[in-house]
Amino acid sequence: MPKFSIHKANKKMAVIAGGVCAAAATCSYVGFNNQLMTPIEHFTVPLVSVVSALLCLGYINLPRHYDRMLGNIYVVSTGVFLLSGQFEAAFTQGNNFDFYQIWIPPFYLMLTFSYIEGPRYKWMFIFFGISVVTTGLGFAIGPASPSEIGGLLMINSLFGQIVVVAVFGVLGETLRKAGAQAAEAKTLALSTERLKAAAEIAHIARLEAEQASAAKSAFIANMSHELRTPLNAIIGFSDILADPDVASLNKDKSSEYAADINASGHHLLSLVNDILDVAKIEAGKMELAEDEVSLLEVIGSAIALVGPPKIFAQRNIQISGVSPDHFVHADPRMMVQVVTNIFSNARKFTTTTGRVSFESILLASGKLQLSIIDDGIGIDEDVLATIKQPFVQGEDVYTKQNSGTGLGLHLVNLMMELHGGSCDISSQVGRGTVVTLTFPPERVVCVEPPIPGKYAIA
Repeated sequence: MPKFSIHKANKKMAVIAGGVCAAAATCSYVGFNNQLMTPIEHFTVPLVSVVSALLCLGYINLPRHYDRMLGNIYVVSTGVFLLSGQFEAAFTQGNNFDFYQIWIPPFYLMLTFSYIEGPRYKWMFIFFGISVVTTGLGFAIGPASPSEIGGLLMINSLFGQIVVVAVFGVLGETLRKAGAQAAEAKTLALSTERLKAAAEIAHIARLEAEQASAAKSAFIANMSHELRTPLNAIIGFSDILADPDVASLNKDKSSEYAADINASGHHLLSLVNDILDVAKIEAGKMELAEDEVSLLEVIGSAIALVGPPKIFAQRNIQISGVSPDHFVHADPRMMVQVVTNIFSNARKFTTTTGRVSFESILLASGKLQLSIIDDGIGIDEDVLATIKQPFVQGEDVYTKQNSGTGLGLHLVNLMMELHGGSCDISSQVGRGTVVTLTFPPERVVCVEPPIPGKYAIA
């Protein structure tokens, strides 16, 4: 059964067809009960009622591209109905031509609304021409006479059709102009909306270009510092060691220069690795080597990579908040790099007596969260909004006192997203920073029951 969809209906034609159906049904009822209908009308009037009812349903339920077909059926069926009355009046004595005349205005009204283009005039002239010919034949060879009431009705019908054609022709033209103006207004409104959308897209593109330019400037500023410093150290100390006069230096001094060269080389390698990792992840070429990873072991590896234990002798590093039962399915190397990047920032921006703590919690939703909390200098609110973007740092790149390229947190965010997780950062200037890593339930391997609630920064 077709679904009723009034939004597709040709409402004007549905109303006209329904009106014709109701009028024909009423005439049929009254005519049959009072024996007012001729033998031809006993057939034509009920037929008009049925056809009009079917066309009304068609205009309601069928898509609009069927309107022309329905209009043709409507024109032919009602035209045949009216012309049968013309022939009956012209060639028979007993007829109800005055009854047929009341159907002429609905016929032309239907023509007015059936077509938007010129063909309706063709149907008008065809029908009017047949009416003229029929009337002439009736006067010439039929029983009709211009001096009798039947002939006068036929002549009146012809003049009435001229008037109706003129009236509905003007009405149709007015409706077409109104429709054209409405369509033009709608087109103008759509064009305005498109212009607004285009302007918005252009504005967004301009902002993105400005951000890209700012990122490029930040990148150049960072790279000029991060590349020149270790390269200068490598070149400077290697020049000293290559100098023949360096033989007079003691062994300890030579070892110190060699250690500086080695540290600078490792720093450059780390920088290049970060850039390559970012490029590989953003290109979708990074593959995960997954395994079951203990969060405690990841934290221990990260602390060892950031510096020897003696460096943290005066710092309060707490890992008691991490459960030994918390494991995740992840790439071990990436997890160590993620925690290392966050922990190195926490160490960098806290004082020598500052506190860095690790806490993990299993949420009721099945997600596992690892939080790294420090009480360092914090991050300004304006910077916090963009801190995970590439080459963005908590310090001004031109006046910063700590090393860093601004790729660390961006890489952390990319690696967590690669695991289906997220990295959230909250901070207050002077009070510290909390970085929360969230792992989705499908990556969590945990033996303890989930704890309701969520960890929040004090």
